[in-house]
Amino acid sequence: MTEKFVKDFQTKIYPILCELETLRKKELNKLISAEFICAVLIVCDFLFKDELANLLGKDSFLLTFIALMFPFLIGIFIFLPVHFNCGFKSLIKKNCMPKIVKSFSNLEWQRGTSIFKEQELAKSRLFSSFNTISIDDSFKGRYKNTDFKMAEATLSEVTKGRRSQSINIIFNGIVISFPSNKTIKAQTIITSRNDFYINNYPTWLISGAGFYILYLILCFIGGRAKDAIYLLIALSIFLLILFFCTKKNSPKYEEVKLEDSVFAKRFKVYSPDQVEARYLVTTAFMERLANLNTVFGTDKTKCSFYDDRIMFAIHTKRDLFELGSLFTSFKTPKQIETFLKEIEAVTNMIDYFKLDEKTKL
Repeated sequence: MTEKFVKDFQTKIYPILCELETLRKKELNKLISAEFICAVLIVCDFLFKDELANLLGKDSFLLTFIALMFPFLIGIFIFLPVHFNCGFKSLIKKNCMPKIVKSFSNLEWQRGTSIFKEQELAKSRLFSSFNTISIDDSFKGRYKNTDFKMAEATLSEVTKGRRSQSINIIFNGIVISFPSNKTIKAQTIITSRNDFYINNYPTWLISGAGFYILYLILCFIGGRAKDAIYLLIALSIFLLILFFCTKKNSPKYEEVKLEDSVFAKRFKVYSPDQVEARYLVTTAFMERLANLNTVFGTDKTKCSFYDDRIMFAIHTKRDLFELGSLFTSFKTPKQIETFLKEIEAVTNMIDYFKLDEKTKL
């Protein structure tokens, strides 16, 4: 944490947090009042439902309304805290984030702006095929003469039909990218062992194969074994052709065996060049990659060295870059401390590569 940030936090950010604490209490009181009213209505509906039914007589519309009132009120009771909290989070991010990023030199925050091109993400080979990119928070910055960018992104494959569409989420988390100070001759990919969405394997192929397998099973059950055999032969030929066409111009990735057994249990490393991969994936790099997992609270992190660039894709289900919550006091701003750790984890990785030193491999 820089001295400038500490000074700015005390003089600029902390007074804003004090104002937001007052606003947080007001919003929390509104929520409590709304929940209390809702709870009273739920209790009354539960205790006096029969009396209301007798009072209304045989009016079917009103009886149906009374019957649906109880689950509706329960839904409202559960939804209100989420609604109030989401609105409050958006408010404090809008008020605080621009001032916080100013405390960092050359850091720019945007919301809903795509800073990654589809071709750039596809080249990394960290994701399965996708056709839709959705960005929440994104940051561009410069640290030690190195430009970096990161974004909270969701990559999806959307298939549209005549009346509906299916959405297959390929990745949800943070993507970080910056240039390498070393010439990367062969692409090296590091991925968590439990991550299957890598190397741009098309998800439509996996879904299609599953459909055909199900159809084969139904053919055998229905006594149409001959049709199933013909279909299996045709499917096998199609998959072989597709496999060879895909691999024809692709480099031959081999798994790189590393001496660190702890790292090997959590990650797999692939590269056409074993020597260069071992040069890139050092013990110090492994420690910093594990730190990214810890900071962002995940066990699914992957990395790609390609085209003289380095890209990290960190899968996580939690909201990132949040500055506070309706249910957490700003007197102890833990959320902002978490945000700072997320930024520092990125700059620490840049420090490791010494990207301000233009060395070559």
